[in-house]
Amino acid sequence: MQVVHFKEEYSKNKYKVDPNTLDLKFLREICTGEFDAKKYFNESTIYKKTVFLDAPNGHFEGTAEINRFAKNWLKDFKATKAEVHPVIQTIAGGHICNELEIHFHLAKGGVSKVPMTIFSDPIGEDKLEGMRIYFFYQFLPGAIPYRKPIFRPVVNSWASPAVMTGAVRYYYEQLHNYRSSEAIDNIVAMCTEDVHYGGYRPDEAEPLFIGKEALRKVYDGIMVNVPWNNYVRFETFCDDGVTCCTEWTIVVRKTALKDGFINFAGCAMYERAKDGRLYSIRINDNAGFDPGIDRNTISDGDWFIDS
Repeated sequence: MQVVHFKEEYSKNKYKVDPNTLDLKFLREICTGEFDAKKYFNESTIYKKTVFLDAPNGHFEGTAEINRFAKNWLKDFKATKAEVHPVIQTIAGGHICNELEIHFHLAKGGVSKVPMTIFSDPIGEDKLEGMRIYFFYQFLPGAIPYRKPIFRPVVNSWASPAVMTGAVRYYYEQLHNYRSSEAIDNIVAMCTEDVHYGGYRPDEAEPLFIGKEALRKVYDGIMVNVPWNNYVRFETFCDDGVTCCTEWTIVVRKTALKDGFINFAGCAMYERAKDGRLYSIRINDNAGFDPGIDRNTISDGDWFIDS
């Protein structure tokens, strides 16, 4: 059984969570096996786009497809039932971000605890116009590490730091600082002594890291590639002043194509302490497990290359 510590560790902070947001209601219903997508989604948005739900187990457009996703939810995880355990909730800028664990009761016995990030876009008081679900691929039986980009970059460049504030802006600037040693020093310095990194992967793949020295080792690895071989383009923001939740697309440098780098989707949550420093960096993606993905399976429209 895979061991995770997301709920166990982060629940200590006793975050305020509204259990009745639309996305949590949606999740609770599909975990019972009973669901009608039209209860939560209109067929199209007010700007004439088909509503969609994107998850590691597929991209689903329209209410009929979302119903298909819901019907297979328990089956995909080889479970008979599941429970939703919210941990951290951020609501801002027209988005809701819920960080949670879903406990799947497996048909073969036992419980699989899966940490997930759910981004949703409420429209009015009773409907959603979109939802994106993120979790580490190893929790889903038979899944591959490739998570195709969800958002198409307007331009193939990293996002403007001007759309960010405080520690998140400074962090993002340092993440793309070519002077890697200086950048890592600056990132570590802007965090609290008990900074937490991770929590979205099982211990077997990557344990939760706590403390500045542990964080430094993490970024020693991350910044071997960023910004040299790729960069992180933030595409959505949900920032309530404490936690900044972002969804992003990895854009590959042209010079890195020969080394097998690919584009993929992920999300990250940056939580500020009371003094403005970063207390937690929670990245939810499959980075590091993408080498070996068959590039021939990637459609032409999902390549975003920095010239």
